[in-house]
This record gives sequence, structure tokens and C-alpha cells, in this order.
Amino acid sequence: MQGKQELSTGIYDAENSKKELSHAIILHEYPLSIVDHIGFIRYSTSLRPIFQVPCRNTIKKETLKVYNMERSSTLKLLENLEGRVAITFDLWTSSNKKKGIYGCHFSLH
Repeated sequence: MQGKQELSTGIYDAENSKKELSHAIILHEYPLSIVDHIGFIRYSTSLRPIFQVPCRNTIKKETLKVYNMERSSTLKLLENLEGRVAITFDLWTSSNKKKGIYGCHFSLH
């Protein structure tokens, strides 16, 4: 049993696992196709054999749910602020970079 541990029976929440996977995709800017990568599938199965890695369409829907929830809570927060809020986003690219560079400016007045 070296390197192995016996686990007690616990509760497995498949919905929470999908939500956490969506958070990881958002946080680290992973492509949605990560759920198709054999290495990711094998790793996930080794952690929790009962976990069914969702398909790309399912994880896309879950990621949009997380986005909408976060957007809603942010809008509620902004509505309760006194004063004005200015948020601007910039996107520019550099000739030596394939990916755009994002900038965000936030100020309270």
C-alpha cells in the first residue's frame, strides 16, 4: 500500500466538479478542448474514477453559467456603490506575440 491510501466513503458532487473545472478553465485560460485531451482524462480518472469528464459542449454551457453568475453578482455590487464607476478595457497586439494583450482600468468617482 506504499503511496496509496484507503479513503472513507464520502459524498461525490458531480455538479460541483463540473463547476470547479469551469473555474479552472476560466482562471488559467485553458482551451475548452482540454476535456478532450487524453492526458487530462487519465489524470482526472486517477483522482476520482467515478468522475465523467464532460464533453466540450457541456463544459461550455457550465462555463457560461459561471460567467453569467459572476456577471450578475458584479452588476449587483456596482449598483450598490455610491458615485460613478468607469471601467475601460483595451486590447492590443504586438508583432512578436500571437496573443492579444489585455488591459483593464478601473476607477471610482
